[in-house]
Amino acid sequence: MRVIVKLLFVIYLLIVAHLSAAAQFKIGLSARGGFLTTYNLEKYSYGYNYTVIKEANPTTYSSSIGISIVYNDRVKVKVNFGKHTNARIIDLVSHDDIPGPGTLYSGVNIPYEYYQYQASIGYNFLINKFFPSLEVGIALNHLTNMADLFFVPIKETNFDINARAGVNYSVRENIFAGANFVYTYGLNDYVNNSYDDSHFIPLQIGLELTIEVLFDM
Repeated sequence: MRVIVKLLFVIYLLIVAHLSAAAQFKIGLSARGGFLTTYNLEKYSYGYNYTVIKEANPTTYSSSIGISIVYNDRVKVKVNFGKHTNARIIDLVSHDDIPGPGTLYSGVNIPYEYYQYQASIGYNFLINKFFPSLEVGIALNHLTNMADLFFVPIKETNFDINARAGVNYSVRENIFAGANFVYTYGLNDYVNNSYDDSHFIPLQIGLELTIEVLFDM
């Protein structure tokens, strides 16, 4: 997985270098934030001394600031840094060392909080003051609340791919506001399977608001 991510990052840098030499560009500063509903693609599983019997789909938040390079007002390469969360709300049976059916816990809320680093490439379809846009990227998520996780601990570093489709509005020259539909998909099993047979591969769907200011270079 890390080799694939490194290869994608090298390709990303080559695209940036090529466009920088071939086109006029602007520098952008942006902020975005929104809410995402988390789905686990591997819901029912066994863990160390517990069994997951039911799982809900919680809604969590994500926010970040970004720096972008925009070529000819259309092609955009971007890096973002921010806070990201996903979560599990599960019913589980805890199996103690004492013989018996185990203890049932209902609605256990397990939030996972991360620092997220994201690289993406986007395209603006320029149509008057309103214009649609598309963006795809890859994100590295570094877990920050490992000490708080009693059930279902996960790996400290995980990767997602993500896609955004949205509509933007030109508030004034070089100032834009927008709204995006967001889709993210876990590239790896977040659970450390060397000591736990549970699985967490998150898929998240949601909406976010954005604002961006461009500076001519």
